[in-house]
Amino acid sequence: MRANSRENTTVVATISADGHTWAPTIIFKGQRLQADWFVERNGPEGARYACTKFSFMQGDVFIAYLKEFHKQLGDRMLLDGNPTYSYDGHASHVSVEVIRLAMNLKIILSQLPSHTSHITQPLDVAAFGRF
Repeated sequence: MRANSRENTTVVATISADGHTWAPTIIFKGQRLQADWFVERNGPEGARYACTKFSFMQGDVFIAYLKEFHKQLGDRMLLDGNPTYSYDGHASHVSVEVIRLAMNLKIILSQLPSHTSHITQPLDVAAFGRF
């Protein structure tokens, strides 16, 4: 994968407490995906791709992500309880639609305090710290 500019790209990695991983969601800055962003189609297996104005997880992209998260839980037969999804407290993630969807899918949303991801965001701290 490559983009033609030095714009930010967001990779949403999801890992369960027991170590299972989910296919990532990769978000580019833009209005629509461009074919040349996917050199030889060598992205991660099962990855989902999206574009947003600032390459952030927001709005419809977050809703689609939650639906895919739930689908992958079902595909792995891991829906025997109410899964908990922890996410940062950025305002772009919180909406009535997201809360309704989570309630319908029986996903417990656990919002981390805003502006504390450098301390509290599990993957940023433990897995993807500074290189």
